[in-house]
Amino acid sequence: MIIFLNGVATSGKTSIIHELQKQAKFPLLKLGVDNFLDMIPADYYGWGPKAKDGIQFVREEDENGPITRVYNGDFGRAILHTIPPVIAKISARNLNVACDEVLFHDYYLKEYTKAFKNLDAYCIGIHCDLEELIRREQKRGGYSIGLGRDQINKVHSPTRFYDLEIDTTHTSSADCAKQILEFIAANPNPEGFKKLEVAFGV
Repeated sequence: MIIFLNGVATSGKTSIIHELQKQAKFPLLKLGVDNFLDMIPADYYGWGPKAKDGIQFVREEDENGPITRVYNGDFGRAILHTIPPVIAKISARNLNVACDEVLFHDYYLKEYTKAFKNLDAYCIGIHCDLEELIRREQKRGGYSIGLGRDQINKVHSPTRFYDLEIDTTHTSSADCAKQILEFIAANPNPEGFKKLEVAFGV
């Protein structure tokens, strides 16, 4: 089984997965985009001197303050294309996986849809109000400042078909995880990715 969480940076996905691992009555692996980003050499990530070829953060300013945008170079795109089949391969070995993503483009969602075909995969949207995202970014500091404002209108587009949507603005990670596990127990046949298969023709 795959529990796929899609949401803006700092919306609480990682904390929810840690709670899922605590609460689930079955072993659950955490494997998502952050695991792969951790493998990238520092020079090719963030503000590194070669980040233009990898995953690059660009800090800008607009009328509402700082905004951070993420751009993918050839090396970065190669990594992102690798993630869906790796997760699918692990799940196909009868291992349960919880993965987190920040989907900017339908292209990568289509990659996940192809990889997860014939697998039990739940597509779950993780939402958070922009004001709360900004508060969390300021508390965390570092690279996350301004990511929320750039991502919030990209990540949850009309092409997303979710089995379940969770709002973390005023709900704890523990309660969000409880909601997800209760939903899975009551709905053993996920439909989100099957709808995406139809939408994308895969």
